[in-house]
This record gives sequence, structure tokens and C-alpha cells, in this order.
Amino acid sequence: MVLARALREGDHDVEIVDGRLGVSYPDADLVGVSALTGNQIMDGLEFSGHYPDTPVVWGGWHPTLLPEETVANDLVDYVVEGQGHEALLKMANEEDDAEIPGLWWKDYQGIHRNDPAPYTPFEYLPRPDWNRVNLQRYFDLMPMGRRELPYMASDGCVYRCGYCSIGYLKHKWSGVSPLVVQEELRKLKWDYDFDEVWLCDDLFFLNRPWSEDFCGAIRDTGLRWHCSSRADIISKIPEEYLVVARESGLYKVILGIESGSNATLKRINKGTTVAQNFGAIKRLSSMGFDVGCHFLFGTPGETRADADLTLRFIRKILLNRSIKMLSLYYYTPYPGTDLFDRWVEGGGRPPVSLAEWGRVGWHRVEDIDPYVVKRVERLRSFLKRRLPGKVAYAIFGNLF
Repeated sequence: MVLARALREGDHDVEIVDGRLGVSYPDADLVGVSALTGNQIMDGLEFSGHYPDTPVVWGGWHPTLLPEETVANDLVDYVVEGQGHEALLKMANEEDDAEIPGLWWKDYQGIHRNDPAPYTPFEYLPRPDWNRVNLQRYFDLMPMGRRELPYMASDGCVYRCGYCSIGYLKHKWSGVSPLVVQEELRKLKWDYDFDEVWLCDDLFFLNRPWSEDFCGAIRDTGLRWHCSSRADIISKIPEEYLVVARESGLYKVILGIESGSNATLKRINKGTTVAQNFGAIKRLSSMGFDVGCHFLFGTPGETRADADLTLRFIRKILLNRSIKMLSLYYYTPYPGTDLFDRWVEGGGRPPVSLAEWGRVGWHRVEDIDPYVVKRVERLRSFLKRRLPGKVAYAIFGNLF
């Protein structure tokens, strides 16, 4: 929707196609595909194949991580590396390919890479063009009649967790003015009558003054909301600050716990300890917040003992009534991260083409110790069968 805003402000018509709502193939002068690693790549290739005579440009997380491999695919004509709002507008204006920063392109001489585009802080990006989508159709997909709006007010992460590409690609934090957030949410609430916001920011509470202003802005909308943060940040926040957040409508905080083993946490460069993770959960619970936790199994170097410590950690926190969500993931090797290099050094064989990367996903277990997989799936089965009302579990990483 950010790209749609940039294009429409440049006097171009835009249509957004989302496969979750049904695929269509509108006539176009330029086709853009955004894809994460995994199934979205396969969907994007299928979509691109319907436009043999139209320029097709790919962007997003995976093409930015592996631009040369992506543009080498026969169904891809261009790749925008990094942010795409300026490059896509220049392409729509039919500017010279060789003069567009951040663009990868190809001709009879081979593949060409232009100079990188300068990074635009999140607060200066075009605001999403919400009129390009019908939010009601997304609300209809939500279980149990929920009306929850996914929304981003800030972007970026200063941490360098070894398994995650966010800190490598978006290492600077930037936030939109809370007054802009307030105005957007009020209008969207009036138009679509939702009652909850899923704040999709990479890391809330990182910038304390901005976060406090955000709480004041969203409080005046009357909306409930939930967000993600880190255990070490939660452990250091003054209590009165968390009270302000709670009174603003914040009811749930999701933490990336990842492991119950200090050795694993150190190995993946998480920057937290088991004690900090327990302490953050306990603190949030004591203040009346619901808590969600992410866990990651099968990282390079993880032993059976490490995995057992994580499973023991999970069993222990399940006794806490504030735990409302658990997600269980298997390690996915993302290029550009420290753990990816270690995975390759340990014998991992990365895909060598865009199509092969399309078959990689959160459910991949071929490199994971079968002992660990068996125990994780046993726990997943238990959560599904015994605790459906208490814990929202993850199946292959899809959260509900």
C-alpha cells in the first residue's frame, strides 16, 4: 500500500492483487511482485507467468536478500533491492533502467546492478493507501469474528539476532508521528468499525519517548492493541511506564523467547538470558498483561539437551494463566544472517534458484534432529488437543 501511494501520487493507476482473497490478472503496463522466502515465491512465479509481454519487477524481503538469483529467473525482468517506492515510480515513468538506483535488470549482455538507493527512514515513507484494499474482506478471514487491524507505526531493529534478517536489512529505527497514527486509526475505525490493532512494528518500547507519545495517541482512539518486544527491554522499563501502556489499551505483549537454553541464546546472539525471559513473563503477568511467546528449534549447534531445556521452559510457563499464545518454529536459514553461514559451514545445502527457495518454509524439518522434531510435534499436538482455549498455537508457524 506504500508503493500504491507513491504511484498514485505520481498519477498512475494501481490495482493490488492479494492471493489470499483470490487471484486475478488485471491488464497492466507494469507488474510488481513482493515475496517473502517460501510459498510466496511459488505464488509470485505463477502470477508472473501470466504476463509474458509485460515488464515484471520483483521486490520485498527475499529479492532483496538474493537479488541476482531472483532476477536470473526467466519470469522476472527486474528486481528492486531494498525499498521500492522511488524505483517503482521511476520505472512507471519509463525512466532509463541504468539510471534507477537500487534496480537489478538484464539484457542480452547479462545481469546489471545499479548503485543502491539511499535508505528512507520509515517516518518519511509515503503513508499506506488504505483505499486500495477492502479491509472488510480481511476481517472476514479472521477466526471467531475478530476485527483486528494489522498496522505499523515504526520500523527497524538495532539488534543482530543470528537467525533474523530484520536487523541486517533494517538496522535503524524510525517511527511515524503518533499524531499521524492517531488520525489514521480514527479514520479507519470510523470506516471499518474494528476494535483492536495488531501493532506489527519490529520492536515496540525500543524508543521510550516515542512509545510513550504513541500510547497517549492510541489511548484517545479507544482501541485495544497488542505488540511485540524483547525480554531485556521489558525487564528494564519503569513500572509507571508499563502502566501508561496498559491504560492506553495495550493488553498483550509478544516476546521472542526462542530458547530455554542459555547456550543456545548466546549462540544465536539473542542478547537475553533464560532468567531475563522468565522475569519478563512474570513481570508482564503480574501487571495484568496477556503474554505470547515465540520459540525456535533446530538452530545450528543446538543439542538435544538444549531442545529439552526449551521444552521444559515451555511446560513451566504453561502454568501461568497469562500465557495466551505459543508459537513453535523450526529454524529457516535466511541468507545474509550469521546463522546462515554457520548452517552452510555445518553441511547445510542452500537452494540455488528462486524456485527452489519457494519450497523453503517454516515447516522445514529435513535438517532438524528427528528426536527434536518428534518432541516438538508431540507438544504441538498436546496444545491443540488439551489447551485450545488457553493457548493459540502455531502450526508450521501460522499464527491464529
